Amino acid sequence: VRPFFVGARRGIEREVLPTTEFEHLLLDLHPLYRQRPWENWRTAVGAARSWGALGALFARERPHAVIGTGGYAAALALAYGTTHGVPIMLSEADAHPG
Repeated sequence: VRPFFVGARRGIEREVLPTTEFEHLLLDLHPLYRQRPWENWRTAVGAARSWGALGALFARERPHAVIGTGGYAAALALAYGTTHGVPIMLSEADAHPG
């Protein structure tokens, strides 16, 4: 197994991933601006550009699966995997058994 991490430039992964030996891609994603909805164009543009970046990544790396652990980057990567026939899994770290 050779993991490849996908994260957001705005998240904690921006600080953590560059300090590791793992290959990674940081996407320019933005949240939904609920208090300033006129800024949501950033969300749409970031998602469209990131979709293209994921396309290039998937073509190059040809992943066997996508595992999402939360956040904007996980949602987009899982959606890309789903629409392109790559099996997806979701890790819910704060779930309680039973």
